[in-house]
Amino acid sequence: MPLITFLYITNFFTGAIVMVVELLGTRLMAPCFGTGLYVWTALITVTLVSLALGYRTGGWLADRFPRADLLYGLIFAAGVLLLSILLLRRPILLWGIRFSLASGALVSATILFGPPLFLLGTVAPYSVKLCAAEFGRLGNIVGRLYAVSTLGSFVGTVSAGFLFLPRFSNVTTLVICAAALAVLAALYFGLFRRRLLPACAGALALGAAVFFACRCAAALPHGTLSTRVEWRTLDQRNGFYGTISVVDLAAPANEQWHRRYLLNDGLTQGSYEPVRKIPAAPFPYALCDLVLPHKPGLERVLVLGLGAGFVPTMLKTIIARPGEDPARARANFVIVEINPAMVDVAARWFDFQPEEYTVVIEDARTWVSAYRVRPDTPPFDAIIVDTFLGDNTPGHLLTHEMFGELRRILAPGGALAMNVFGSIRGPGSRLLAALVRTLKEPLGGPPLFPHVQIFSQEATTIAHNVYLLASDDPGARRPDGVLRIVVPRLDAYNPADEFHKETTRSLRDQTALLAGLDRAPLLTDDYAVADHLDIPVKEEIRRNIVKSWGQVLLE
Repeated sequence: MPLITFLYITNFFTGAIVMVVELLGTRLMAPCFGTGLYVWTALITVTLVSLALGYRTGGWLADRFPRADLLYGLIFAAGVLLLSILLLRRPILLWGIRFSLASGALVSATILFGPPLFLLGTVAPYSVKLCAAEFGRLGNIVGRLYAVSTLGSFVGTVSAGFLFLPRFSNVTTLVICAAALAVLAALYFGLFRRRLLPACAGALALGAAVFFACRCAAALPHGTLSTRVEWRTLDQRNGFYGTISVVDLAAPANEQWHRRYLLNDGLTQGSYEPVRKIPAAPFPYALCDLVLPHKPGLERVLVLGLGAGFVPTMLKTIIARPGEDPARARANFVIVEINPAMVDVAARWFDFQPEEYTVVIEDARTWVSAYRVRPDTPPFDAIIVDTFLGDNTPGHLLTHEMFGELRRILAPGGALAMNVFGSIRGPGSRLLAALVRTLKEPLGGPPLFPHVQIFSQEATTIAHNVYLLASDDPGARRPDGVLRIVVPRLDAYNPADEFHKETTRSLRDQTALLAGLDRAPLLTDDYAVADHLDIPVKEEIRRNIVKSWGQVLLE
């Protein structure tokens, strides 16, 4: 095989690996920084700057040391640096979380991914020099090399997004990239330099990397959060919409104490008490209680976002009618969930029964926009929106146009209930204030939802679950401004808690106390800035997550 052909192959694979590493970086940083706009901006910035520096340095090295040995030594070193990410990720991310979301993500991405991407950036100019020394057609050679590298980037992007990340663990994908670079270096030294030692070293590195990946993929992490609570990962899977984990907490000293958590990119999507088969968090109770009083004879319900399936399970049990036809009951309770893996996880680990509902796997916006109100598909009496994606509520579901679509398919006097993370006062109130204004804003006529209430346990600056209730009917408002819910008395980290007892929580209407309502922006499809408005909330959430779950998330 001519060297120039092998250089084409090298540029193809290094171009592919650059894109895989860029996409993989968002998953590796998600436990501490989420997967929002700032993380993507940080990864793209680090990739572009690292490649630019690599291009410049690679050209300089190629002019002074025009030997392929050095090029493939740099490629092997890039593979080693990729593997080192597995060792450095935990301390670097835990250090970076102390900064703001933007600066922490940028600094962490620079330290973790900058060095290997820098070395991969040296490949293209070095290859140009080696090819130009062998052939005089410089323009043709450069064009071919960059075309092959770009084709590799295309293949790497498609493979990462549709093959590796949804089907393999992050560790396995990273090790595959490192092993591919080691193989390229080993093949070069074995085929063109007849040097057995570098070739054997590359083969040994490849074997060790594959063994390590298989071992990590086969064993689910476990450990101890405190002297009284042990944790064990029951299920962990990558998907198109983040990493889903199911984690069990148990106390050896108290066999009856048992908690099960659903995590998506590190954020708790639901907590469960398997002994009694009930949710262990207040939000399902609050969402159900919000919609129950507003439509006598509540029958048709739409839930956007499944999570662990607590809200549909609880609400269906409450509104079930004796002797009702199962097919009719199933048609009247629609769940729209974008992530097919979430349905399987909810059914396997949280006792959700998908066959009792109409479960649609689709983006909520596209499904709602396509729904037509007809005699055979009547409007809904209640709509519940609980669409957390990690620590982000997708911005396209929080716009004036989306709320207009929800109003169109909601029956007169019906209720729209939403679960949002934020605070009543302080910077964390910006998204909530924008949502209230957007819900009330007219759409070519009267306000979409003239009557909006925000229920929260406390009017503080601390981020927590806040519940929005919107309707076109003034009778839908809670007249006393209090939402009382009965929830289990569960302490997530105290095995000695009295988990057989229940407690009543009073959530009060805090709309009048909401800060920043007078200057809140209107959220539209053209100005969907929910990701920016809740930056302070994300920073607080991620610090709390790492403090509580850091050992679990970064294993």
